Amino acid sequence: MSDYLSTENQVACLAQAIRNGEYPSIAEATRENPDLYGRVKNRVAGRTSRSDRPATNRLLSDTEEEGIMLWITRLNDIGQRPGISMLERFVNRILADRHTDSTKPPPTCGTKWPTRFCKRQKVALRTEVPKEAKRQAAEDPVLVKEWFDALGRDIEKYAVQHEDMYNMDESGVRIGQGKKEKVLIIHNKAVWCKAGKTFSRESVTITETICADGHVIPPLIIFKCKTY
Repeated sequence: MSDYLSTENQVACLAQAIRNGEYPSIAEATRENPDLYGRVKNRVAGRTSRSDRPATNRLLSDTEEEGIMLWITRLNDIGQRPGISMLERFVNRILADRHTDSTKPPPTCGTKWPTRFCKRQKVALRTEVPKEAKRQAAEDPVLVKEWFDALGRDIEKYAVQHEDMYNMDESGVRIGQGKKEKVLIIHNKAVWCKAGKTFSRESVTITETICADGHVIPPLIIFKCKTY
């Protein structure tokens, strides 16, 4: 603990002792540490410590931002990732709770505050891609562990060898639908070009298969066909 926080804890204890009637006066409470007289007097009068006050040009104090970090950590621990809008609502609730001027509306955080907060606290911002609810539920850590435990028991029970275990996955690809990419062009030979594409809705299915011992099977490409 820093010297500042240690001193603040001592000041807080003395202020509380005075409120409880353990000392007849502030002077008596700070007799052994007269340098603390002014700070203890301020705490008894209701003035908060510097660590609990917002820093200059900052909405929240260090203690409040530490609380937000604990909240984010807790959500991450249970597999949740709060978004920017959720962070803004959380901060605005803090600001509203400590707002005391009834003649004015409570302050709110600006649109750039969450980004500055993440940079200051070294919180990574990542783009989260929406996922189907069934797929999300299938990735539950408990269910995944139970599945692999059952798989391990079956492998041991039936003495399945690695060369007899395969995993296959498939993906659909739409024909003629290209995407943006960086290309290599010799200096001074640059020309404005665009890759052609069609608007066909025809798709092909590509499957890939790998064996548990490390070897792979060439991909299988399934095209649309007609039956007669």
